[in-house]
Amino acid sequence: MESTYKILMMISAVVLILLSVILATNKLPKTPRFRKVRMTQVLLIIAFSSLGIMNILCFIKGYHPEIESFITLIISLYQAFLLSSTMTVLIRPDYIRWKYLLTNLAVITAIVASMVILYFFFPKYYQWAFWIFAAIYFEQMVLYSTTFLFAYHATVRDADSYYADNNDMRLRRIRICFDLMLVVGISAFITITIFTDIIGYLIFVPCYIVCYSTVTGLFVHYIRKTAYILPAIEQTKITKEQETMNPPQPSYYLPSSVSIEALRHEISAWTENKLYLRKDIPYSTIIQELNTDIPTLRWFMKKEFGMDFRSWRNQLRLKEACNILEKHPEMNIDEIREIVGYNDASNFSKDFKKLTGLRISEYKKAAATE
Repeated sequence: MESTYKILMMISAVVLILLSVILATNKLPKTPRFRKVRMTQVLLIIAFSSLGIMNILCFIKGYHPEIESFITLIISLYQAFLLSSTMTVLIRPDYIRWKYLLTNLAVITAIVASMVILYFFFPKYYQWAFWIFAAIYFEQMVLYSTTFLFAYHATVRDADSYYADNNDMRLRRIRICFDLMLVVGISAFITITIFTDIIGYLIFVPCYIVCYSTVTGLFVHYIRKTAYILPAIEQTKITKEQETMNPPQPSYYLPSSVSIEALRHEISAWTENKLYLRKDIPYSTIIQELNTDIPTLRWFMKKEFGMDFRSWRNQLRLKEACNILEKHPEMNIDEIREIVGYNDASNFSKDFKKLTGLRISEYKKAAATE
């Protein structure tokens, strides 16, 4: 069992150092918009490197149950802070400020200093104080999880208001990654409080290797898969500032017959040019193209089509997908999804079945036999 522990520690150290190198070579735009994302990438490199070094020391010295839980708790306190801050910045950079980072770092360092003093100079008191420190760590996970969830739901709302596309599934990748990190944090807590023998570490270490590899993947693919949320967050801040300076006056809205007829003409031309196939287009751009405003568009869609703009446009996209499948059943499903403007494969599959009553593969097979 001891040899298995040492091998696992060395594998973990190699993986963590490799992840640090990958992050160090990952290039993010050097613009103010990505400043905090770049900062958290550096924090992540520090977190992975320090943990990798600790694993090398564990490989050299082997398993020592009397000190293992002490070291694991110290590392977990810092890792929970660094990783949760990283995930929160990825989903909503404006939620994490320097004051927040420095305050948390100071508090955690004070807690760790107290642990070190008690462990080395007052070991008799450390035995019962350990449970207080473990409880602090658990409370820390609850606090950071709450902060992340507030940031996550705020970003979902902003993206939903800013873009005409449904982006829930795209943002859910980050939510799932955070949930993985929380599982690792809870497994660390269980390892130091319940399963305190070597078997606990043999389960815990592979868990955090998988989790940290997933987090690294988020950074590597951040520009392509997640950075689209930044304009939505920035626009929300601008809108709130404008509303504070000029609060809107509540009133019942009814567009004129002239504006309705003009919008009907614009939508006809917009549809004919298949502009609905584009993705990641803000509502503001669509409003300009249709030469209208949001209240008029909402009113028109409800009265004319009995649905909102997003649902109406998705129907056009799905009908286009059906046309492509009928004419070119040999085409790849992901390729068709990209052509018709869907970002997420699961949303595409769900909406397609809802409209046609068939799975995409079933529809494709039927089209091929005709």
